Amino acid sequence: MQVNPLPNLRRLKPGAEENQALLGRGLTATNFRNNERVRILLKQIVRQQIHLWVNGKTVLRSFIRPFRSGCRAPASPARRTLSPLGSEESIFNLQLGRMPYLSNLYYQGYQADDPNRWPLALIHGAGGDHLSWPSQLRRLSGYRVYTPDLPGHGKSKGRGLQGIASYAEAAAAWLQDLALPKVFLAGHSMGGAIALWLGLNHPELVRALILISTGATLPVNLSLIEELATQVGFPTAVDKITSWSFGSQVEPALVENVKRQMLTTRPSVLAGDFRACDRFDLSHRLAEIQVPTLVLVGDEDKMTPERFAEELAEGIPGAELNVIRGAGHMLPLEQPDEVSRVVRGFLVRVLAS
Repeated sequence: MQVNPLPNLRRLKPGAEENQALLGRGLTATNFRNNERVRILLKQIVRQQIHLWVNGKTVLRSFIRPFRSGCRAPASPARRTLSPLGSEESIFNLQLGRMPYLSNLYYQGYQADDPNRWPLALIHGAGGDHLSWPSQLRRLSGYRVYTPDLPGHGKSKGRGLQGIASYAEAAAAWLQDLALPKVFLAGHSMGGAIALWLGLNHPELVRALILISTGATLPVNLSLIEELATQVGFPTAVDKITSWSFGSQVEPALVENVKRQMLTTRPSVLAGDFRACDRFDLSHRLAEIQVPTLVLVGDEDKMTPERFAEELAEGIPGAELNVIRGAGHMLPLEQPDEVSRVVRGFLVRVLAS
């Protein structure tokens, strides 16, 4: 049918014939990219709000980035059919430089549509989500930063996984679908194990590694895992974890915030995370890492003490070790300014080399 251009596209009513033609259920990612009407729409809603009328109710959404004609549809050998307007995943959840879901992972993107910035990906630790990283790193100026929630964590779909390799493959699929050049890959604690695994098994994705409060092995007391797996023991186990996770200089409010967030994690997910850590061992493969690597640790870390970081730095060719005083296992949250300063300096050196 012939669709006449609309002078004002801020308000859509999916029941209208022309909007059904534009936003129909059968629209594919490829057609979406090539649809001039969609481009007009997305250009007009930059930094504005658009009312999506869904089943007679108004749902408010904000869109920040304009659609760019050169933006790629999600990379996949199969055609993807877009969800109907009004479902959790609308047509606007495509890769428009910044999008909330990809490969079933929720993520935050900072300056994600600027190809002139080097990409940095941040992988959180056990029981965390993208907000486990401080804003100083999630919005590191000069870089485009991608911060996902792992499967079963935060706003991501699915269940938690039971192995580092499984989490790493999920992260690899997400990175592949982002269609980025090689990324600077940072991981904290369990996220560091995931980053290390990716550096070994998917070197085509990784420009450099930043390993924070982590190790080549991450042993966990089995009684803690058993306690985490039960509804009754879960709160006590979380209390223990948070009491071991911070240095002596931490603000009590930060400890409470982390504890509150961890208590929102399903017990099976957190127990699975610690089980995955306990089974993890790449100590025999450290010499195979072929990318620049920064190792960071707090000198008061009780979960992964300095000796874990020293083993990484000694085993990975050319790795840099930086010990930050007065910080515990939650190093990025405890000293965000110092961590971001050290990370930025490392990235600058890598790019200059």
